[in-house]
Amino acid sequence: MHKWTLAVAVLLLAFAPVTWGDILHLMDGTKVEGNVKKSADGWIVTGADGEVTNVPAGAVRSIELKSSGGAGGAGGKGGPLPPEVAERRLYSLRRSVENLSNLSDIVQRYQRFVEQNKGTELGQAAEQELAVWVDRQSRGLVKVGQEWVTEEQRRALLAQTIAAVSEARQLMKDGRNKEADALLVKAMGVDPRSASVQYLRGVLKYRQNEVPAARKAFEIVIDEITNHAPSLNNLAVILARQNQPAASMGMYDRAMQAEPLNRHILDNVAEGFYALSPSERKAAIVQRALKRFLEQDEQLQQEMANRGQFRWGATWVNQQQLDELKAAEVKIKGRLDQLAAEFDAVQARMNTIVQDVESNNRTMRNLESQRYGRDAAGQLVTGDLPPRYYDVQADTAKLEAEHKQQALKMQQLRAAARDVEKQLPTPRYTGSQKLIETEGTPIQVPGDAAASQPTTTVSLVEAPKRQIPSSK
Repeated sequence: MHKWTLAVAVLLLAFAPVTWGDILHLMDGTKVEGNVKKSADGWIVTGADGEVTNVPAGAVRSIELKSSGGAGGAGGKGGPLPPEVAERRLYSLRRSVENLSNLSDIVQRYQRFVEQNKGTELGQAAEQELAVWVDRQSRGLVKVGQEWVTEEQRRALLAQTIAAVSEARQLMKDGRNKEADALLVKAMGVDPRSASVQYLRGVLKYRQNEVPAARKAFEIVIDEITNHAPSLNNLAVILARQNQPAASMGMYDRAMQAEPLNRHILDNVAEGFYALSPSERKAAIVQRALKRFLEQDEQLQQEMANRGQFRWGATWVNQQQLDELKAAEVKIKGRLDQLAAEFDAVQARMNTIVQDVESNNRTMRNLESQRYGRDAAGQLVTGDLPPRYYDVQADTAKLEAEHKQQALKMQQLRAAARDVEKQLPTPRYTGSQKLIETEGTPIQVPGDAAASQPTTTVSLVEAPKRQIPSSK
């Protein structure tokens, strides 16, 4: 009986389900899941489907252990962790603290591991590492980049970063982007979360047409300085470029709240709203932004009028320019009205064509259904289509061809309207939303909790009442 009991136990262990839940979190943000084992140069992960993946040690950010352990579990009440599990957890602990800047948190994590693995070789190794962290804590070290330094050293390093930011700004103003990039990369090594450095990196990446990288940089600035208006503006510009108009207007709304009456931001809002289709303008997030824009722009126009500047679409002109532009607009208004009337006629004809085609299709389907019947013997027979069917079919083909011609005419009318609008000495809208460049860089003095941000300026006039709808 004893032998049978032992045999059953062995079988149960052999066929016990294995939890394939260990997860390697990689430096690139991805993860690999399966049964994890240490190798000479990294880790071997066996997935649930049996696929084996070799992962270099340098590619791993942290390890999440979920697989079941065996006797005593994974270091529960039964005693220390099994050596293989403990080795993985110590590795994960080392990688996880690389991203921490609070020494108290790091010390507590090591203390828990040491307590859990007392009397083991790995526990002793962790205890030695713990002593290093405790020493750093007792000396009041702080983290700058990936280095632990004294407060005095931190101030010196941050002062160097500010000097690098100042130099990089000037280089970018001079168009020496490559040299500026090298300076910023070096500064990121000291303080990767520096709002100043990340802002300039965002501007630089946008100039280099690396839009996703620019967006990421400005998002880091917003993480550090929530209401940094230039970064909010720049994110709105990027979202518009990435074809996310509603999200872009929502970001502009935040920018207007962060820095009211900023000409540059309000000008961009004017451009952004003008570029929206009628359906996009109805979105609640767009309407909120528009309401805030109108409130602020009314006040801004009053202030600008005192300086002799008047809004013209998304820009500003003086009184003489405004008078000339209005006179020029009167001259071309007749042509725009004529084009708009032609557009309306074409649109009406296209609607009629669609209705006629639908009617013809119904007639043809009805004629097709009438060709089927049964003979005297009750057999299903199919008759010929009547001549009228082919007349209707030919008429439909002509209508569809005309529909294409009318659609082309609509495009031509839109293009003609744009050409007419360009006859204005100063177009109301340029079709371009602009970044706030180096002048928007947030400047943070070492030891200061808040960053200062320079004010940036730069701005909707009511669009012509009679307009041909955009292709949107």
